[in-house]
Amino acid sequence: MHHKYDHATRGTALLGLCRGSLPCFGLALLLCSPRMAAAQSVTWSETWEAGQGSWSIAGDSPHVWEVGVPTAGPSSPHGGTQCAGTILAGNYPGSADSRLISPPLTLAASPPGGKLWLSFWQWFQLTDGDRGSVEISTDNGVTWTQLSRSVTYYSGDVWTRRLEDVSAYAGQTVRVAFRMVSGMWGGNVPGWSVDDVEVLQGPLEAWSPEGFEDGLGGWSADRGVWEVGVPTAGPSSPHGGTQCAGTILAGNYPGSADSRLISPPLTLAASPPGGKLWLSFWQWFQLTDGDRGSVEISTDNGVTWTQLSRSVTYYSGDVWTRRLEDVSAYAGQTVRVAFRMVSGMWGGNVPGWSVDDVEVLQGPLEAWSPEGFEDGLGGWSADRGVWEVGVPTAGPSSPHGGTQCAGTILAGNYPGSADSRLISPPLTLAASPPGGELWLSFWQWFQLSDGDWGSVEISDDNGSTWTQIGPLTSGSSDGWVLMGLDISNWIGRTVRVAFHMVSGMWGGNVPGWSVDDIDIIGGTTTGVEPPKPPSEHVAALSLSPPAPNPAHGAFAISFALPEERDVRIVVLEPGGRCVATIADGHYASGTHQVRWSAPNGGGLGLSSGVYFVRLMAGGETRVRKMLYLK
Repeated sequence: MHHKYDHATRGTALLGLCRGSLPCFGLALLLCSPRMAAAQSVTWSETWEAGQGSWSIAGDSPHVWEVGVPTAGPSSPHGGTQCAGTILAGNYPGSADSRLISPPLTLAASPPGGKLWLSFWQWFQLTDGDRGSVEISTDNGVTWTQLSRSVTYYSGDVWTRRLEDVSAYAGQTVRVAFRMVSGMWGGNVPGWSVDDVEVLQGPLEAWSPEGFEDGLGGWSADRGVWEVGVPTAGPSSPHGGTQCAGTILAGNYPGSADSRLISPPLTLAASPPGGKLWLSFWQWFQLTDGDRGSVEISTDNGVTWTQLSRSVTYYSGDVWTRRLEDVSAYAGQTVRVAFRMVSGMWGGNVPGWSVDDVEVLQGPLEAWSPEGFEDGLGGWSADRGVWEVGVPTAGPSSPHGGTQCAGTILAGNYPGSADSRLISPPLTLAASPPGGELWLSFWQWFQLSDGDWGSVEISDDNGSTWTQIGPLTSGSSDGWVLMGLDISNWIGRTVRVAFHMVSGMWGGNVPGWSVDDIDIIGGTTTGVEPPKPPSEHVAALSLSPPAPNPAHGAFAISFALPEERDVRIVVLEPGGRCVATIADGHYASGTHQVRWSAPNGGGLGLSSGVYFVRLMAGGETRVRKMLYLK
């Protein structure tokens, strides 16, 4: 028996256990061992518990920076009783340009792995146009170099940890500065506070898999908002374990946010099985109109970022859904992954975006035709929430077959403003199918609000672009109904199939769309080939595909005999029950053809579905699959 992910190497099975609901039978690990504490050490730190110490304040008046107990801004320091901040008892002034400057620090010349990191925690609330930047100097403060991008606007009333790679300064004596700059009309808000500043040496711990059960690890947020812990707003619980990452775990994310949750560096396999690498994670989101979350990847340690596929928007439907991104193009490179949250000035007022169980898989995803979802999601994924796999408790009274199906919110109604695809793993279609045609067969159940729709789509560029196949799904179905869509134009190509659900702002309030028992069927719909003359020599027993296939009533079946034989041809349901007899008699050698009117076969009507035509002759058996559409 094949299990989902038999062909993909995962990093979730630690000490013989699996996280979440995905099976892990006999899987090798992406990492060689469970995640261990990184070989890091703190070479210098500052908590300001003893006051300002050797730090200095420089710049144009007003200087703004203080060390002590904050009574405005953060409700408390990140750690201990004191921190540094821009006016601890009130709002920072306009026209400020001031640096809080560290004493000189001599960095290790040969740190473990060649890596050095500046780590600190920050809280900020700034007026539009004002900014805070982290800078470093190698000439005792004569000139300064900014480390990555400035902080702006609002961290979301939470302390967040930031990491800056300062490995390029190994062996040098440096000074670090926190520089606050405000415009003439700036201020009137608390400003910027920093605490628990450290210099770390050594590489950050490897993170795949990452369930955030041990906290942030080597992850960081460049501009606030992102936290790791137990959510008390948004999702009712993490996807797996007790902790996840999210944008303000105890409330709503702020407007004017633009912050990345950034992974530690990870070196991807240079030659993964089948040349395939996948970024897998689970997400929950509820965003205001115009706000977005995007998944990004960097190959230059975070200097530049590339977005992976489309952003998440609006609402995942109060469920965790799994997303897969193909990162095979980055094989052999050291990358960092980021979850970037961007909100408009009037955004927020809803919980935001949460992510959990992040991992890199290597190897091709398991082929999926047929797919009944009995083993779970397998290699399927949802790019923008809504789609789940499991046992429906709303919508259809049961799956079409087995115990599970895929659906848009299995336990309730789909949300408004949904726009999400349930996306299959890649599948290479037959290059020479019988009759030169291929069909996508599936069962669907749907109840959609007026104006909402579902479309079946296909992509031959790994999901970069999609082509609609067949009519839109809208309205309501009378139970489970069978669909057959011609995909012959993609013969011989590697494709992905998607079920795309779209709802308007006021849509939803009904169960949505469910799909089950998806398959690729070969056949012909172009008519019946004329039989060969009986005198022609036939080398072996054969049974041709029913034609047309899918059938819409009468169809023909051709077979060939190497010598005269007793022949019996029957139509079987997938469970093996015989529903009709097509032929039962003695036939001469050669090629023969029989026709059958499916709705009246033996007095039995046929429901839409997949059937099997079985030929028995002289102790031999041949079987063909047939799709019948009533």
